[in-house]
Amino acid sequence: MEKISEELLKRLDLLAQKLGVTIEHLWQVLVRQAYVEAYFAIFSIISSVVLVTVACRYIVKTIDIAVEDNYDKRLSGRIVLSFVLGILAVICLLTALFQYSNLGYLFNPEFYALEQVRILLGGAR
Repeated sequence: MEKISEELLKRLDLLAQKLGVTIEHLWQVLVRQAYVEAYFAIFSIISSVVLVTVACRYIVKTIDIAVEDNYDKRLSGRIVLSFVLGILAVICLLTALFQYSNLGYLFNPEFYALEQVRILLGGAR
């Protein structure tokens, strides 16, 4: 374990020197970035839920109008808009699902920083 830590510190120091900063500064930036990733995930999830809710309500309303009016000129526009909203809702929902794992970074930003260092250093364990 000590050999790995020494190797990690040596490579991290080399990276910090190339960037012209100290190791401590590099670590603080990575920890701050963990919070940014987590807050972006929260924003993404909330906006996805809002968009899915709006899309579903709009689609249901369009279906109700279609049942009542059979066919109308404004109905064709609503159907197209419903289709587009449905596709956007699915895309946002998938995005939110992929962002879900980033919520953990809010509670453990050091883990995120350590993972990023490992990735930057070429998979050193």
